[in-house]
Amino acid sequence: MPPQFFAPYDYQFTLGAFRYLSESPTLPVVWGAVYERELADRLLRLKTLDEVGSLESALNQVTFNPEKAKVFDGFVKQWFRAYGERERKGGVLSRLKAPPQLLTFSDESAYAGQDSPIKVRVILITSFFDGKSHLEGNRQVLREIEL
Repeated sequence: MPPQFFAPYDYQFTLGAFRYLSESPTLPVVWGAVYERELADRLLRLKTLDEVGSLESALNQVTFNPEKAKVFDGFVKQWFRAYGERERKGGVLSRLKAPPQLLTFSDESAYAGQDSPIKVRVILITSFFDGKSHLEGNRQVLREIEL
């Protein structure tokens, strides 16, 4: 789905803290930042996505929360149930979009209101700026939500 699909929540979907959906180790990054100075310093020294993955594994921070995941699933299901109604009515909030500088883009198969979807796949994309360019790494399927 394109980032604006969940407007006005699209900014949260782009930069939000969805670590509670992952049963694998994830770095404690929220909105593109870490809160611990030591970890920030370690990240600044990294140059490759492999190094980022190694650090993520070494820290072994798994924050999966089945209760929060269940609430998230309910939100997504409700959003899709109400999608058609919102599109028919329109409104100011449906036209708000995240700032264009955010590096999130859906692929060619993005959902745009065509056939009724049967499943939503939530994918965590690890990205990293090495000081010169933006690198996109692993794509981890966190959830598959039946609609």
